[in-house]
Amino acid sequence: MEYSGFQVFGGTVLTFIEGFSTFTLLAHQFLMDEQVGTSDAAGNFVIDKEKLYPMPNLLRAFARMGREFGDLPLYRAGLTIQKNAAYPPSMLSLGLVEAIPFLDVGYYLNHACRDGLPLFDVTKNEMRYSGGIGHYSFKGVPGKKEIKGFVDAPYPCPYGHGVVLGVAQRFEPSATVTHDSGPCRKTGDKACFYTVKWT
Repeated sequence: MEYSGFQVFGGTVLTFIEGFSTFTLLAHQFLMDEQVGTSDAAGNFVIDKEKLYPMPNLLRAFARMGREFGDLPLYRAGLTIQKNAAYPPSMLSLGLVEAIPFLDVGYYLNHACRDGLPLFDVTKNEMRYSGGIGHYSFKGVPGKKEIKGFVDAPYPCPYGHGVVLGVAQRFEPSATVTHDSGPCRKTGDKACFYTVKWT
C-alpha cells in the first residue's frame, strides 16, 4: 500500500480535527472507522497526541470526508492547522518569502517513518527521508509581492490550499492564494500549483 511506511503524529491529527468545525463528530467517526483514534468508556473520541497513526488510514478518512461533504471541511482543516501552528520566535520575525520554505520542514516534522522518528532531523537540519510523502515547494518571485509553488503531498487539494493560505496569512494578513489553472490532484495529476499574492 502506498505510504504504508509513513505515520502521522497524534498531535497533528488533533489539529486536523479542529479544522473540521461543524463536521467534527463525523470526522471522529471516519477516523475511528480507519483505526485512527479510539473511544473512551463514555464514548468520547480519543487521540493520543504522542502516538503515531498510519498515514494511509488518515488519507482514507480525508478522502471519505471529501466524497461525502465536499471541499470545504478539508479546506478549513488545512487553514486551521497553520493558523494554530507554533512557530519559533526567530521564524516569526521573517517575511513571508523567507518563511514559506519552512512549511515543507513543518510538514516533514509532523510525519514519521516506521522507526517513529520525524522525517526532518532538527539536530542536523536536514530531511531524513525526502520525497516519499511529497512536498510543499514555494519560491518568491523577484521584485514582486508574489510567491509561486506547488504541492505534491498526498493529502487532498483543498486541504493543501488551506494549508498554504493559513501559513501565508500568518506572515502577511492580506495574502491570497490562487490555485493556478492546469494540473490538479483532484483530477489525478501529481501536483497542484499555487500563486500567493499580498499587498
